[in-house]
Amino acid sequence: MKPTVSVKFRNNGDYSNTNKNRIIFTLPGHYRVSQEALNDMDKGGTHHFEFQTKEVAEEFARKLFSSMKNVLDITTKFIDE
Repeated sequence: MKPTVSVKFRNNGDYSNTNKNRIIFTLPGHYRVSQEALNDMDKGGTHHFEFQTKEVAEEFARKLFSSMKNVLDITTKFIDE
């Protein structure tokens, strides 16, 4: 299993293109997705971001938490090999 960061908006009112863009631009370049790819977060859904390394996943989760902790619930799943 690849290192995964799961992200969910705390309130339906937080689901917006502005907040989706904040998530997108926090992603490292080659992991970036479109706004449409985050449509699964509408109505309380969760989006799962997979990364090649634990370090990249940790950095993404840390940056999201520091900038959007009042808007998002962030869960990480890392399995050491």
